[in-house]
Amino acid sequence: MDSEKTKAKIEPKMLLSMLWTFLVVNYIYCDVFTHTNPEDLKMILNGGSGDIRITPIFLLYFAVVMELPMLMIILPRVLPVIINKWMNIIIALVMILIQLWSLFGTGSSATPHYKFFSIIEISCSLVIIVYAWINLKLSKKR
Repeated sequence: MDSEKTKAKIEPKMLLSMLWTFLVVNYIYCDVFTHTNPEDLKMILNGGSGDIRITPIFLLYFAVVMELPMLMIILPRVLPVIINKWMNIIIALVMILIQLWSLFGTGSSATPHYKFFSIIEISCSLVIIVYAWINLKLSKKR
């Protein structure tokens, strides 16, 4: 039996959707763990975290930002190839920038669990960018 014939191939659109799902789950669990850390919880209950004031407008901004990776669970399956690839690249870049800002630009010291999740989230976003870029180049040749 030829091992190449028996390997299941995952369609690029499906793999991108799976990567975004993995990323969203990491975002959620990082936030859940953060809310169980007594020091972080005290700051949140006092209306802030580091230099960030948690206001209704901030929560709206945060909701819009977090909707982006959630949308990317669905969009790779339905968008045309070129738009799909650029959306994956752009939104993954935006999420990397936001994650870097949350690590280094908020005035708070990141806890070990937050650093761990951040490494996973940034790495996954980079995988999405590379995978989308490779597929974008391949689709142009066809």
